[in-house]
Amino acid sequence: MPIVLERYRTGQVDLVRGLQPVDEQALKSSGDNVLPAQGVDLTTNMAAVRIGSGKLTDAKVRQALQAGIDRQSIKDTVLSESYVVADSVLNHAAPGFIDLSADLAYEPEKSKSLLDEAGWVVGADGVREKDGKKLEVTVTSSNNSVVIKPAFELIEQQWREIGVKLINRASDNTFLATAMIDPNIEFFGTRQFAYGGLGPVFGPENNTQTLNADTELNALFAKERAATSEAEHNELIAEEQRQLVSEKALALVLWDEVQVYGGNSDAHVEFTSGTAPIFQGAWKTGK
Repeated sequence: MPIVLERYRTGQVDLVRGLQPVDEQALKSSGDNVLPAQGVDLTTNMAAVRIGSGKLTDAKVRQALQAGIDRQSIKDTVLSESYVVADSVLNHAAPGFIDLSADLAYEPEKSKSLLDEAGWVVGADGVREKDGKKLEVTVTSSNNSVVIKPAFELIEQQWREIGVKLINRASDNTFLATAMIDPNIEFFGTRQFAYGGLGPVFGPENNTQTLNADTELNALFAKERAATSEAEHNELIAEEQRQLVSEKALALVLWDEVQVYGGNSDAHVEFTSGTAPIFQGAWKTGK
């Protein structure tokens, strides 16, 4: 990325993808453009929960982790104004989106109470324990996002306050190669294309996200795929969002998917709803 950005700054390229938040203001100040391409066709960026290790089997633990994330702090500290804090597993502009922001408030005291109820007791080192196990969990992700690793570094700090230790393997593609299909790795940092609904993403046939075996959810996804009217489809998608985010907390959502590009002031380009630049219609102002 630094080499590409340097080529952009010297005029060798007109558009750079994956702009670091720290570089956005510098580009704006130089008269160039910061171009956030919104991923309307994608889910939000999230930590998809796997329960294979047994530590996150109890929904109260997952709900505690959901409430233990200060999303506004992540935006203020790690992200930029190009990013929108998630209010569901679908982004705000996606068909069928419902606002679950009330269920995503940062409430660390609620998190502690839920973990207490689930039987996880704070140990001498501040990390909770139960049945001889530490509440240590691991996240894996690709390095496709320039902000995913620092975001989980901040979540790591936030969760330590409620007695949870997060092992941050985000952006480690070598680790990801085997961990992505390992149900014992508790979190998969991801965002996925969700054309037309959530069933094709989370359904059991091709689910690489939560790796869930939740029969209630899978029945819901099957109904969504079989829906014959828009009204029925939207009703099912709304319920899926409530289940994934609030009731079962299998999707710890973070921010709406966006790819931030830097563009020279004389370059003009639009983007698909999947964040890709449309070069066929791109043009430059003559100088």
